[in-house]
This record gives sequence, C-alpha cells and structure tokens, in this order.
Amino acid sequence: MLKLLIALKGKLTRLYYILQIKLFLLLKVLKIKLITLSHILLIKTKLVYIYFLSLSKYKQYTVAGILLSILTLILTLNIHNHNTLKELQQLAKQTAARYNVDTALIFAIIKQESGWKPNVISSAGAIGLMQIMPSTGKWACGLTRKELFEPDKNLDCGIRYFRQQLKTFGNVKLALCAYNAGPGNVKHGRCPPFKETTQYARNILRMWNQ
Repeated sequence: MLKLLIALKGKLTRLYYILQIKLFLLLKVLKIKLITLSHILLIKTKLVYIYFLSLSKYKQYTVAGILLSILTLILTLNIHNHNTLKELQQLAKQTAARYNVDTALIFAIIKQESGWKPNVISSAGAIGLMQIMPSTGKWACGLTRKELFEPDKNLDCGIRYFRQQLKTFGNVKLALCAYNAGPGNVKHGRCPPFKETTQYARNILRMWNQ
C-alpha cells in the first residue's frame, strides 16, 4: 500500500509540473495577444490624434488628442511591464521549487544578475535572467544561444546549474562564487580573490537576508 501511495505521489507531482508548464505557455500566448492588441490600440489612437490635428480649428481638440495618446501609451507600457515581471517571478518561483532551492535566494540572484530583464546581454556575453554564458548553456543544459533568451529555459538551466554548485560546495556563499567565477576558481573552501566575485556574493547574500 505504501509503495502504491509513493508511486501515485510521484505521478501526481509530475502531472503538476507538466500542467504548470502548459499553463505558463498559455499565459505567454495570451500576453503576446494582449500586447499586440495594445499596440493596435496605440496606433489607432495616434491616427485619431492626427485626424483631430488636421481637421480641427480649435485647440481643445488638439489637447484632447495629445492627452488621449499619452494615456494610451502609459496604459500600454504599464500592462506590458507589470504582467511580464509578475509572470517571470511566478516562473522563477516554480522552477526554484522544482529544484528545491530557496525562492528568495533565486530572486536575489536574478536581481543581481539581470534586474529581471530576460533579454539583457552582459559585456562578457552572458545572456538572460540568470546571465548564462552560451558555452555553459550548451554543455550544462544543451541549450542554444537563442534558447537562452527564453525565460523558462534560462531559469531552468540557471537554477539547475546553481543547485549543482550548492551540492558540490555545500555552502551558499561558495556556490555563488562558483556560479559567478566558475567552479574551477573555488579552491580550498574559499572564494577566489576577485573583487567582482566578492561584491557579487556580498550583494546577493545581503538581499537574501533582508
């Protein structure tokens, strides 16, 4: 009976994560449609403004057109940014839970690495939310450079790779140093004496402990 319950629990857990992924993809499609709709609305608003500007002899029509355009633009930007951040945070939370890594720690890493910008590229060439180098993404996760721009794949790869560092070094600070500078630079139970890595680990630990 116990084995049956354990097997059932495993199947339910797998089904849960599959449904989460499908729900995320559905929300992604809906978000794209919403953004497209908002862009269409913005274009139409601009056309209305141009119409008022060309036909009207009264200043109040021009002002009304300007205000309408500005309001639509603000609403468009707010919808896009709010939904994106909320969606990314939810996905990061789910991925952290899947790999049994503290969510607050992952949030701190993402904040330090990319500021929650999925398309950011560092001067060194690291990509996305978890700032993964293309070479690391390829050998550690089997991802192409293009795939690293996809938030779900970037998070999965980055969090999985960070968990490996936690297992290897058994310490959050050392794992952070390994994630930033490479595991080969963490020797004798100490972080490498790199100013950037020292500041990196310090910033994340501070955010995590707040």
